[in-house]
Amino acid sequence: MKVAISLLLIGSFCLSWDNSHGQQINAQRDSLLRLLPTLPNDSVRFGVLYDIGNSYKATDAHKARQYATQALDLARTLNRGVDEADALNLISSTYRIEGDFLKAKKALLQALPLWDRFHKYKGLSQGYHNLSFIIFEGEKEYDLSLAYCQKALALNLEHGLTKYIPTNYNQIGLIYKNKGRLDLARAYFLKAVQVLKTLPTDQQGDMSAFYNNLSKVALEQGDSDEALRWVSLATKLNKQSNNQLSLTYSLENTARIMAYQGRLEQADKLFSDALNLAQQLNTPKRRRDIYQTMSECYERAGNFKQALFTHKRFNELNDSLFTATRARQLSELQTQYETVQKEQRIQQLDADARHRQRQFTYLGIGSSLLIALLAALVWQNNRIRRSRNLIRQQSEHLEVLMKELHHRVKNNFALVSGLLNLQIQKAPNEQTMKTVQQRIEAMALIHQRLYQTNHLTHVNFLEFITDLTESLLQAYGFRADDIDLTLDIDVVWLDVDRAIPLGLIANELITNTLKYAYQDTAKPALRVALQEKPNLSLEVADNGSGFDPKSWQLSGGSFGKQLIKALTAQLNGRYELDTSRGTRFRLSIA
Repeated sequence: MKVAISLLLIGSFCLSWDNSHGQQINAQRDSLLRLLPTLPNDSVRFGVLYDIGNSYKATDAHKARQYATQALDLARTLNRGVDEADALNLISSTYRIEGDFLKAKKALLQALPLWDRFHKYKGLSQGYHNLSFIIFEGEKEYDLSLAYCQKALALNLEHGLTKYIPTNYNQIGLIYKNKGRLDLARAYFLKAVQVLKTLPTDQQGDMSAFYNNLSKVALEQGDSDEALRWVSLATKLNKQSNNQLSLTYSLENTARIMAYQGRLEQADKLFSDALNLAQQLNTPKRRRDIYQTMSECYERAGNFKQALFTHKRFNELNDSLFTATRARQLSELQTQYETVQKEQRIQQLDADARHRQRQFTYLGIGSSLLIALLAALVWQNNRIRRSRNLIRQQSEHLEVLMKELHHRVKNNFALVSGLLNLQIQKAPNEQTMKTVQQRIEAMALIHQRLYQTNHLTHVNFLEFITDLTESLLQAYGFRADDIDLTLDIDVVWLDVDRAIPLGLIANELITNTLKYAYQDTAKPALRVALQEKPNLSLEVADNGSGFDPKSWQLSGGSFGKQLIKALTAQLNGRYELDTSRGTRFRLSIA
């Protein structure tokens, strides 16, 4: 109890520390910014550019990358390979912070050969470690991530780079934790703590993170008291070192433990402190992750109202971060385009100057050269005009796509609202909430497919129906080898106006099949087909016990039946039922 109360007090106490710490960083950066214009293009200027970029990394990855890119250009001009590799590593970390793991990996893969060529084993080991983290976080390829982290660990052990070994052990622990190997994860986190304790105090900054990880493993193993002991150590270290960002993790982790123990009032206070601190630190990603943890805890505690509210805040922040990332990418593309245009313009002006000089020299043939010059200028002018028209058309097209996106989101929110209003007329219970959740998740899968591609108006229906069936099979306790599943999807891409109602209909039919059809069936079989011969048709068939088709024709009935009929009418379709051998539902759209 004393540990819990002290952690609650820390949440409000250390929020006031951030201003002085941030002011110190800003003062150091301002000093470097004033020094920068006075420096020539040498290694000192490179170091200042690198340090400025590194100081921005935690708060403004985009600005950090701008200075890191200047440092990279200078390193290449000076032909300093090691500095070039360090700048590429910083650029990679900014992309990783923004979630652009492909660009992060590309930059890091350019840096690794440079460190290797100059036998810079510290940089090489850090590069392998960072590559492991990118693959772990961005690609979820845990075995490959583990291989790169082990290469980094081997280099550090071979060359006596002890200060980097704890982070290697910690990363290996995270990989095993995500693989579900909690005992191995705990062992490696303890190794990280053990080695870090042998280092000087000023090199033990990661200790609180290791304690937090040990706390998470203990909680997953069901030992909440041990989890609380570890997180209390992490919080104490964060207070001593004024590590505000790490403190948000400790507060969030402590709140998760309190919620696990049923102490929701204390959990609420700690979550609130974590959110306030993340707000002060201007780290929207941390606020997003905290809201996600809150939603999971409230749902586990049965407080579905708070779970829904915090999940909405998580989605809002997630969408905001996604939009901001896209905006930065568009800004970078625009900057690159303008740079190319300026260079082309400068080259053209130089060519014109040389041309005019030749005119004065060769006055006798000036008329023919003048005609050639005029023709070149007309051609260039037409080219510029075509480029401007193309840019304007692309801008208008982007505006139309964004309006279409907002329109579809609005319509789908209305559809979700309608589903909830219809379902709420029935007596609410756990099964009802589960059914509503599955319907909304079916729509969410479609939007997920939209966000993961460059298409804003069409959905990959094959991938959607695959994810949907896997989700429903898991929800109703079926394993892959329990059922003979056939997906016959000839029409892969489908516009959103038809994909959403067809997806909801498929969700209802597959759900009903898994719930009722196979009670007396030894080897269940399920077939889902989407074909266009010549009209678009959706077919869901099973080999279950079937039912009386006359009951389908009666008015009223279950909400699912009403929903299928309403969506069929919306699509201007017609359906057929065949219960001679199992149940086969076929929907045709003219």
